[in-house]
Amino acid sequence: MLGKSVLQGGKARSAAYGALNGAYWMLYCVAVSYAGVFLLDKGYSSSQIGAIIAAGYVLGLLLQSAAAPLADRAGRAPVAVMTVEAAGIALTLLALMHSPEKGFFLTAVFTVLIALAVSIQPLVNAFTFYLERFGTEIPFGLCRGVGSASYAALSAVMGLLTVRAGILSIPAAGLIVAALFLFLMLLFCRAGTPPAPPQKPKWAEDDGEKRGLATYARRYRSFLFLLGGMALIFFGHSFFLNFTIQIVNGVGGNSGDMGILNAYIAVLELPGMWMFDRLRRKYSCTGMLKFAGVFFAVKNTLIFAAGSMLGLYGATFFQALSYPLFIPASVRYVGEHMELKDMNKSQSLLTAMITIGNICVSAVGGFLIDGAGLKTALAVAAACTIAGAAVLMLGMRKDKADAISD
Repeated sequence: MLGKSVLQGGKARSAAYGALNGAYWMLYCVAVSYAGVFLLDKGYSSSQIGAIIAAGYVLGLLLQSAAAPLADRAGRAPVAVMTVEAAGIALTLLALMHSPEKGFFLTAVFTVLIALAVSIQPLVNAFTFYLERFGTEIPFGLCRGVGSASYAALSAVMGLLTVRAGILSIPAAGLIVAALFLFLMLLFCRAGTPPAPPQKPKWAEDDGEKRGLATYARRYRSFLFLLGGMALIFFGHSFFLNFTIQIVNGVGGNSGDMGILNAYIAVLELPGMWMFDRLRRKYSCTGMLKFAGVFFAVKNTLIFAAGSMLGLYGATFFQALSYPLFIPASVRYVGEHMELKDMNKSQSLLTAMITIGNICVSAVGGFLIDGAGLKTALAVAAACTIAGAAVLMLGMRKDKADAISD
C-alpha cells in the first residue's frame, strides 16, 4: 500500500509529480544534452551527430503519435506507457555501458535512446491533467521548475564527471535516474486510478462531428499560429541545446565549461517556473507566450554575437525570460482552450512542434557547422527564432476559448 499512503493528499501528489519532472529532465540531460559529448568522444563528426539526433527525434515523433491514443484511454494507461518507455531507456543506457566504438550498433542504440526520451515528454506534461482528476490542481510551473533544478544539478555534475571519470559516466548516471523514474511510476500505479473526468461543459460536448484535421484547424486557429511559431523558435533554441559543446569549444571552453553553463541556464529557469502559477493569475497565457517569444529571439541573437564564455553567460541570461514562461504557458494554454477530447492530442502537437524544430536543426545544423562554419549556423538559428517570435506576435489572438468563439 506504499503508493496509496504516500500519494493520499494533493500536496503529496504534487510533490511526486515534481519528482517525476526532475527524473524526466535528468534523463533528457543524459540522452540529448550530453549526446554530443558522448558521440564526439566516440569519433563522430558534428554532421553525423546531427543526423543521429535528427533520426532520434523522427523516431520519437512516431512513438508520440502511437503513445498519445494509449494515454487518452481510461485507467492507468498513462502510467503504463511511461513505465514501458522508461524501461526501454534503461535498457539502451545499459547497452551504451558496453557499446563498442563508432559504428552501426552505437548509432542505432543512441537513436533509440533519444527517441524514447523525447516521446515521454508530452506524456509527462499531460500527466498533470491525469493527476488533477483526483480533485486537486497541480502547480505545473512549480513542478516543472523542479525539472529545471534537477537538470541544472545533474548537468553541473556531469560536466565534471566526464572530464575526471570518463565518458561512461554519462550512461551510468542515466541508469540511476531511470531507476528513480521507474520507482515513481510504481508509486503512481499503486495510488490507484483517478475518477473519470468531470462532466464536460456544454461547449465541449461531442456534437457528432468527425474531428479531422480541417475541423481541428478551424476550431483552433490561434493554436495553429502557436504551433508554427514554436517550430521556428525551437529550431533556434534546439541548435544551442544540440550543439552546445561545439558552441562552447568555439569560444575556447570544454565539456566542464559546458556542464557549468548548462547548470547556470537551468537555474535561470527556476524563478519563472516557480512564479508561473502566480503570474497566470495576472497575465494571460497568450500574453506570456508572446513575451517569451521575443526574448527567445533576443537570446539567440546575442548567442550569435558572443565571442567568449562570458558573452555566452550574458546571452543565455535571457533564458530566464523565455523558456520558463513559454513551456508552462503553452501547456496551460491547451488546458484552457481545448475541448477535453482534444487535450492529449494538442499536448502531443505542442511537443511535435518542438520535435520538428529539433529534427530540422539536427538534420542541417551539423552540416552547416562543418560546411559553412559555426557563425553562419548560429546566424540561421537566430533568424529562425526571430521569425517564430513574429508569427506569435502577429498571429495569436487575445486569450479566449477558441472552441467557444470559432
